[in-house]
Amino acid sequence: MRNHSSIIIATNLLLCSVASPLNATAPQPLIGQSAQWRVISVPNRKPTKFAITRSGEMRVRSDMSVAFFVRRMQHDQEEKPQGVSPAISWRWRVDGTVTPTDLAARGGDDRPIAIHLFFGQQPQQNSFFAKLFGTFPPHGHALTYVWGGKRPIGSIIDNPYFDKGKIIIVRNAKDKVGRWRSETRNLADDLRRAFGDTRKLGSLTYIAVSGDTDDTGSRNTARVKKLQITQRQQ
Repeated sequence: MRNHSSIIIATNLLLCSVASPLNATAPQPLIGQSAQWRVISVPNRKPTKFAITRSGEMRVRSDMSVAFFVRRMQHDQEEKPQGVSPAISWRWRVDGTVTPTDLAARGGDDRPIAIHLFFGQQPQQNSFFAKLFGTFPPHGHALTYVWGGKRPIGSIIDNPYFDKGKIIIVRNAKDKVGRWRSETRNLADDLRRAFGDTRKLGSLTYIAVSGDTDDTGSRNTARVKKLQITQRQQ
């Protein structure tokens, strides 16, 4: 994804998003229906294509393109029981060559698929994502799980486009493609590792999936399914 000095996006797409409460005990499926998601494209860039099948599988087709598939979230306010910790899990696969790029560098951070979590609201923040989403959130912190790049698996790096964003390399370009991979992450632990004091983060406000191959001019197809947040015993 390349840097842009001026970003103008019609944010009324997000205003129609369907809010989804996060229950403290039951798993929260996050893919759901296509109507719950909206494409946020980048001006002057060919948009990545997204689709959700009847079976609940999200397909991401990047053709020298970049875009975000965004769903609005809404945390409930009930107190979480002691001894439990939020976990996020999903299955994903990449079909095609994963070009190794440096995900910490602007203009050279292509990756076939990433899952973004946005927390809280800070309207004064000045970042690429703040401009991309306009005056509407997200403007707080962002945690991104990514498949791609040349950095070692497990690395945590600064998001080059988001002032308060961190990227966790879950799988990199060395991982074999063409097969499903299952992931389960302790969300609380990942947030602490990325940001330290998690009390400043606020609630989960948005989740997004992106496909980004515009800088390398490559084509790729990726898929995600069984994306959900659960509460697990510590």
